[in-house]
Amino acid sequence: MDASKARPVFVVDTSRSLENEEQYAGDSKPVSSVKYASIATDDPGAFLIPVTDATMSPRYRPGEHVLVEPGEKYEAGDDVYVQLRRGERMIRELMSLDGLAIELAAHNCPGEPRVRIPLSDVQFIYYVSHAVPPRRIKTLSLG
Repeated sequence: MDASKARPVFVVDTSRSLENEEQYAGDSKPVSSVKYASIATDDPGAFLIPVTDATMSPRYRPGEHVLVEPGEKYEAGDDVYVQLRRGERMIRELMSLDGLAIELAAHNCPGEPRVRIPLSDVQFIYYVSHAVPPRRIKTLSLG
């Protein structure tokens, strides 16, 4: 990727839940700042998410962010960001995918068996490109 094509890619706060969202005069609490990194990507829907646990360590460590590219195709062996219909979100390695289910594995749990999840339980699967170190994350004040 040509570094001259870098653009702001924003961090999505995956910890927020609409049912727990603070209300402000009947609307969601206003956002006073946003976090982003300048990254070269061809995916207009690309976003960053924070790594919050060590399940994918050492590939992705807590405190880092990962670049998620929803428009990129994924295949077995790729890292993916998965959200289940019940709301659970995770970054895992996609071990297999068939018409019925996906199999996922965590890097930091070698003794843990792969997890097989029926496709009917999956809300989305997005390709994870790479880690973004904390020093690359900037804050933009909005007010």
